[in-house]
Amino acid sequence: MSDPHSAYSGTLHTPQNAPRRILWHLDFHHASRKVLTRAGAWVKPMLLGVIDDRSRLVCHLQWYLDETAQSLVHGLSQAFMKRGLPV
Repeated sequence: MSDPHSAYSGTLHTPQNAPRRILWHLDFHHASRKVLTRAGAWVKPMLLGVIDDRSRLVCHLQWYLDETAQSLVHGLSQAFMKRGLPV
């Protein structure tokens, strides 16, 4: 039996009718320009974006010098701290 007050009340949630904060998207975007690091190397930074699918609210944006699991976990953790866990 489903709880009518739950975000998962047994109904099919598409992106159009899903409650806010039930589905987040995240991705890295490679910058088009290089930046100079403190070590003197030219690198293309990557922007991690975490977006709420329903409201299109940007939960977190942050530049990184690499596209690693550590960077992804750090950025997603920052989004959780700012906006709370998706329900």
